[in-house]
Amino acid sequence: MHARSLFPLLLAGLAAGIRPAPGQTEAGPWIDPAWSESRPGIPRAIIWFDRQLLDGGDAYARRTAELGAVRRRAFRTVVVDSLKRLNEASWRAAAATVTRLERDSVLTRCERHWIVNSVSCDVPDGNVKPLTAIPGAFRIYRDRSRPAREAPGAPVPAEVLCQAPKDDYRPDPARAPWNARMLKVDQVWRDLGLTGRGTLSVVHDFGWTLTAPPVVATLWCNAGEIPNNGKDDDGNGYVDDTHGYNANRQDGNIIGGNTRNLGLTHGDLTAAMLAGRDILDTAIVIGMAPGGRWAAVQGDIMAGVEWALTIGADTYSMSFSIPHLGELRGHWRRVMEHGALAGLFFVSGAGNNGNPDSRNFVPPPEQMAIPEGVPLAVFGVSGVGRDGTRPVFSSQGPVVWETVDYHDGEVQKPDFATVNTNLLGIDSAGHALYRGARGFSGNSFAGPHTAGILALMLEADPDLTPWVARDILVSTARDIDPPGVDFQTGAGLVDAYAAVLEVQRRARERGR
Repeated sequence: MHARSLFPLLLAGLAAGIRPAPGQTEAGPWIDPAWSESRPGIPRAIIWFDRQLLDGGDAYARRTAELGAVRRRAFRTVVVDSLKRLNEASWRAAAATVTRLERDSVLTRCERHWIVNSVSCDVPDGNVKPLTAIPGAFRIYRDRSRPAREAPGAPVPAEVLCQAPKDDYRPDPARAPWNARMLKVDQVWRDLGLTGRGTLSVVHDFGWTLTAPPVVATLWCNAGEIPNNGKDDDGNGYVDDTHGYNANRQDGNIIGGNTRNLGLTHGDLTAAMLAGRDILDTAIVIGMAPGGRWAAVQGDIMAGVEWALTIGADTYSMSFSIPHLGELRGHWRRVMEHGALAGLFFVSGAGNNGNPDSRNFVPPPEQMAIPEGVPLAVFGVSGVGRDGTRPVFSSQGPVVWETVDYHDGEVQKPDFATVNTNLLGIDSAGHALYRGARGFSGNSFAGPHTAGILALMLEADPDLTPWVARDILVSTARDIDPPGVDFQTGAGLVDAYAAVLEVQRRARERGR
């Protein structure tokens, strides 16, 4: 299907706007019940406008079923352009009122967003009533997922230079770690010659050191940007985004934050397991897609996703889990649905809240939180160890959706499993590091393994869409205990080799 022919399909129904919330009348927009709660700090509002590309709780499932195997790269342009046009139209009507409220200090730090047609602002006195006068305001969420202060970060040091892509890199399958072999990634490298070349994976995490050669070797570089000069040199709308983007600070300061006593950060490890290359001394290839590239994001999710789409990213790995968001879950879901419709593959580990003896324990159906609990648009991934069993910490489903816009009821989660324990890591210098008796563990690592496998699938077919890829991964997964599709490991263990073969078969049928 050609991209131009999809405009009427995408825009159908937009003239009527999105359906009113239950109980909403013409008296004013729906207001998140969280505004009645007393919390420290300055609250932040996310104000949805009344025109959204996806116009209801079942819209993502409906639209993707209608679209089928659309060509992802051309369709991204259609979706992003449509989202931006909606925001421009809504902002023309709302700008004067928002500007007045800022001038009167009712609102501060206002930012427009197009991934969900909205504007977000701090509300210093916590009074949302003046916000209801904003033309087109439809929902007023209280953002409990974004810290009021800027995300920490320091400039990327000058010695982290843009490296020329080494597209001739060929990992030795014999040097694949056990986890790559268990997922049959080594067979993809050996038999199909695919390593993720030409793909870009965004890692949304909590800071990096960028000192380990296996990670720096595949770090994305924005060659049009001059680092650390405080300017948007390439004109893409973002300042100093040489290797990544700090969405709260609105610059490229991504170094530091969450540093472990090993000198490396959580971000180093997740990036390494996704797209890392040869570990020093051992020559083990740590990443699932060592032929691909990766870029870093931290901070606000809306700005991060918009940046990822702007730079042409393919996958978006999120190694964090935010519980107890209430109605704000629906906002996050709409962000993911719009981004996935634009061809961005969202991946998230299932979370680490499964151990009933842990202080982090949360009982199902809230054990899998946000973003991993988003149906269809996010690949929510559990994991197993080297022995093939699910560790007790690994969060499980089901997930229940009952919010102002979403009424799915009980939803199957996780979608499938990769690996999440007994893992080899690296230290800050890039040497092999096996931490303790069980190695590195956590569902933070299940997601990057999946994102790396998706990069292999996207090298096989760059026009693969997230909804088709999900069907392929579910249908080719190897069932593991407990039998059948279940709330512990979903459809089973991901089989990278079988999935890539199916991608190639479908691409041939489509006549790529």
